[in-house]
Amino acid sequence: YINNEIFVRTITASGGVEAVHTYNEPTVKEQPNELILNKVQIGTDKPIEGTIFTHTLPDGSTEDVTTDKDGNIKFVGLAHGTHKIKEKVASDGYIENPHEITFTVFENGIEMNTDLADKNIEWKPGRSKSPSFTLQVNEELDDYKLKLIKINDKDAILPGAEFTIYEDKECTKAIETLTTNETGILVFDNLKDRQTYYFKETKAPAGYRIPVDSKGNVHVYELRTEFTPTEGIYDFFVDGQKYTVTNTEGSVHLEDENGTKVVAITVINYISGKLPETGSNTTLILMLVGASLLCLFALRKRFAKNTD
Repeated sequence: YINNEIFVRTITASGGVEAVHTYNEPTVKEQPNELILNKVQIGTDKPIEGTIFTHTLPDGSTEDVTTDKDGNIKFVGLAHGTHKIKEKVASDGYIENPHEITFTVFENGIEMNTDLADKNIEWKPGRSKSPSFTLQVNEELDDYKLKLIKINDKDAILPGAEFTIYEDKECTKAIETLTTNETGILVFDNLKDRQTYYFKETKAPAGYRIPVDSKGNVHVYELRTEFTPTEGIYDFFVDGQKYTVTNTEGSVHLEDENGTKVVAITVINYISGKLPETGSNTTLILMLVGASLLCLFALRKRFAKNTD
């Protein structure tokens, strides 16, 4: 409140010091309680700027407040009574926390009313000498997608190629199996950041063979992302090779689909009658068997001629 007292002091030639000590009565007469809402990326200490929350006051009025560059919203001098806070708009690349938080402000502190278990929210009462409380909201990242584009060695699209994505490197825990559509594309949705996935071709289109390595094994791809949207970082790794947000073209690149990140990978199938570039053991055996049959046929023909 404004202090309406009129202060009268005499300024003299001798230069004596005259002081004014004033007092302003607070609108909240008791010790004010301070609440700091802190928004960070889950599993990290990265602050998230620009998240909008709706704060409902004890009298039922509301206000929208936004996290600053440090991911904070500071509430000072909270009115006594029950308050509510709920996330209204998440920052780009993150998922809105759907849980409403209810707490009560008393003369000497704040009491949390909401059970925060499994809500990605942490309550830290009285973290300093003053009655300061911290509500930390750990924001989950938006899911991303994996798009596979299937073509042959002539750049023709290939529908009918089946791929399976797995949780484990041994490919024993399948998550989902999809087949490329008429445009040669399939998309795995709802993939989680910082979780490693493995995928491989499990059925080739008619007339084609599944690519194999020098030992005749089907190639298993490894995929992992490490996104930090608040800093504009979208790193992803395919078979250990690092790619970044700058990789927007090529056989492995990153796309943006209305704010959702998409890792796109092109996989080539070769016609089944064509020898593989890797030169598998199976191919070598077939070549040796074929050569042996030709030699046997030639010897039989010569023997038959000599007999005649």
